[in-house]
Amino acid sequence: MTENKVAKQYWPDHLEVVASFPTTPAGKVQKFQRERARAFADTVSRAAR
Repeated sequence: MTENKVAKQYWPDHLEVVASFPTTPAGKVQKFQRERARAFADTVSRAAR
């Protein structure tokens, strides 16, 4: 990450790879799925502390 000059504070704490996200007919990620993923990330980060 240092070759891209990204500060360490912006490095991800957790990275989860998924095959695909549920999308709308327009091809956008469904909003409620993004919120659910954000809630999951918050729980994971709290557990890591």
